[in-house]
Amino acid sequence: MPVITVSRQYGSLGDEIGKEVASRLGLRFVDYEVINEVASRLGVPLSSVSEREEREGSIVSELVQTMRRLYPATLLPQPTEDKPELDEASQLQMIREVIWEVARTNDALIVGRGGAFILPRHPTTLHVLVTAPAEIRVERVMAAEGLDHDRAEHRIKHVDEARGRYIRHFYRTNWLEVGHYDLVVNTGHFSHNEAVTLICAAALPAEGLPRERDE
Repeated sequence: MPVITVSRQYGSLGDEIGKEVASRLGLRFVDYEVINEVASRLGVPLSSVSEREEREGSIVSELVQTMRRLYPATLLPQPTEDKPELDEASQLQMIREVIWEVARTNDALIVGRGGAFILPRHPTTLHVLVTAPAEIRVERVMAAEGLDHDRAEHRIKHVDEARGRYIRHFYRTNWLEVGHYDLVVNTGHFSHNEAVTLICAAALPAEGLPRERDE
């Protein structure tokens, strides 16, 4: 079973589709827990990692802010003293190491965190980009988050630009270039269930044979 990485535009249903794919294929679903693991390995509470990432001007901050907004259960009370100082390079390297360790298990679906760029030539990895037309994503965010059209549009623009900056800063590339991915799924055309089925089919080698990758 290959490792699957899922990159997604905000409002494209990439997180929801990723969870369903992981469930169908019996894969470990890896998203914000990567940040938890980073915090654990560095010997600091998650709140300390998040606080550093949220400082104004940090390139890493926007993705973690988005993670904390989408997964409020990860929020912890802010400590009042003895906050360890983290450097950006150490934290990024730890995230890479965690994702590589996850990939070695060959039983995971990794959402975001630059997975497609950390594992670009991993031999058993399927890289997926989930997209949708802008207006469809605006309508979904309006419905899901109770926002008006302008605020939903602003939220999408903010999150996608943050993801783009993160990849551009650390991997010197455009995250929406389709050449980075093995499969691009437009959820404006395909339903949730159809998208899940497509990704599952792409992940499973034909007739049980090992998947080959051209050099």
